[in-house]
Amino acid sequence: MIKDGIISRSSGSFRDMYNETIQRWLHTIQETKLKSFDKDGVFLKTFPLVNHTGRTGYLSNGENIPEALRGSFRQGSAKFDFTIDFDMAERVLGGDNFASDVATNDLRKGRYFGFPPDKVQGILH
Repeated sequence: MIKDGIISRSSGSFRDMYNETIQRWLHTIQETKLKSFDKDGVFLKTFPLVNHTGRTGYLSNGENIPEALRGSFRQGSAKFDFTIDFDMAERVLGGDNFASDVATNDLRKGRYFGFPPDKVQGILH
């Protein structure tokens, strides 16, 4: 993103300095149900990722952020067999919307509350 000029390398811009070594998690590239794992790699549970698009408070409870992050890189990639997942079409787009930039909507939600897009309550993720 720095190379393409989307974000600045300097710390005087809107968001904090971009750390290239931190993995980003985007629900737009995850399958519908994200598996969560404990620190030893033991499977704990699954949760429907699309349910938490508009209700991000779930992530800040307990160990949900680290468990979900572990799941995002432990969970194997599924093959793409549809243009858009059914849950995304029904729950995010709804009946009247023909298109939606979900990643941009996520960034916008964070900006409304004054959070830089690569931080959640001060926790790098």
